[in-house]
Amino acid sequence: MSNEIESSMNQVSLDEDDDEEILLENKWISTTSPQFISEGDKERVLYKQPWAFNKFLLILKDYDDQQSPDEIDLNFCPFWIRIHNLPTPFMNECIGNLIGSSLGKVLEIDPDYHTSSGGHYLRVRILLDTRTPLKRFKHISFENGGKRQVFFSYERLPDYCYICGMLSHQESDCLKAIKSKKDGIKVNRDYDLWLRAESASFNPLFFGGAASSRLAGDSQTRRSMVTTYFGISTD
Repeated sequence: MSNEIESSMNQVSLDEDDDEEILLENKWISTTSPQFISEGDKERVLYKQPWAFNKFLLILKDYDDQQSPDEIDLNFCPFWIRIHNLPTPFMNECIGNLIGSSLGKVLEIDPDYHTSSGGHYLRVRILLDTRTPLKRFKHISFENGGKRQVFFSYERLPDYCYICGMLSHQESDCLKAIKSKKDGIKVNRDYDLWLRAESASFNPLFFGGAASSRLAGDSQTRRSMVTTYFGISTD
């Protein structure tokens, strides 16, 4: 293949002032890049993102043969995000779109969220900008003046920085942490494992399950642990 391309190139004379287009034939396309056996396999792999390699985020993107590597945007990745602590009447597609759009582009809302989650959370698929920190919670308000916080967990979440919430590095490589240590400032870990939704059986604090089963005790202890795990004030 390389000899054929080299032979063809030797027969081409180019003038930068020449407006004539150059035809690149498909027979010259390199086939060394990863190939899928079928279109269905490719679509399935792309849909089931995010993937991880050595626990770090691996972003996949479909492209056509006419793009150069620099033209492929690998800053965005789809994630299934669970929205917790919503009142039952507000667990619907409209609210999913409203809250989800504050996180990124809404790609899909799970139509079976009541069944799959037991009514504990709303499940939304979002195209996240990986150049920004992961969102932990959002403040919402109601027409009657009521307010609360909803918080998020991420399915198939790879390793991330527990200090700044970025997916691009871990704590040991965090510039914020390095600068704080250099300046003698205590490094605060604002993120924790609770952001990762490990499985469909994951039920966060307010709805029972593994997380709340650890919260036996008086109300003051429960309030303290809510603040610690979820960054939510219960006062």
